[in-house]
Amino acid sequence: MRITAPKGTPAWLARGVSTHVTRLYLNSIGRRASVAVCGYPRSGTSWISEVLADYYRLPCYRHYVVPKLHPQVYHTHSLKIRHIRRVIYVIRHPKEVYVSLFVKRYGITSPKAFGSPRALRSSFSKFLECETATPYEAPCRWSEHVARAFGRFGPRAVISYSPSSERMSTILSHQITMLEGGCEKDRLNELLQSEKDVTAAAPTTKTPSALRGFRWYDTYAEELLRSELVRLWDICPEARSLPIFREL
Repeated sequence: MRITAPKGTPAWLARGVSTHVTRLYLNSIGRRASVAVCGYPRSGTSWISEVLADYYRLPCYRHYVVPKLHPQVYHTHSLKIRHIRRVIYVIRHPKEVYVSLFVKRYGITSPKAFGSPRALRSSFSKFLECETATPYEAPCRWSEHVARAFGRFGPRAVISYSPSSERMSTILSHQITMLEGGCEKDRLNELLQSEKDVTAAAPTTKTPSALRGFRWYDTYAEELLRSELVRLWDICPEARSLPIFREL
């Protein structure tokens, strides 16, 4: 149930004001009837938001230019949603997050996009160095975003992303049961499968098949990634049980 602004709508100011006003509403009057799905950019939050919008029979707006002052599934990367009763925070392995960010930002469709695989890996390493220091799309770096989420929403709000519809169905049904006391598991599973089929067709949502087996991480990039994971381990003890730490 994705609702977008008309093409050609003047961009950032109207959207920024509308998002701010909508968030104020959701943190006050609309806090009990709405659902918030939050996560670092490229963590699978769009897919999960659309599934939950259909499950709860609520709208989920994207890129709107007027405030939406009614109950909804609120998709956001902002952590300023602590008063909404139902919050789901999605964590995806940073190795996948940063590749997805890089591919989307530069519209890469082939391993030869930068001339050679070595040049592509080198460009990705430079991108990763910048992104782990000063993120472009997120309010803070990945490790800090996750740590803040644990502090604001608590560990019960946190789920781990999986590309598998079956695995995601199990994770979300458990989460919905905690929130509502029960879950329509068969309907949720159907929605996950159908929404994934639709979402996969979007050109910027999924890494092209030609790049999925590409070896993105050279030695330097691996060190940067490990540093980010170690940083999360140090600043957020509550996160240490996450599956992402199995490699450490």
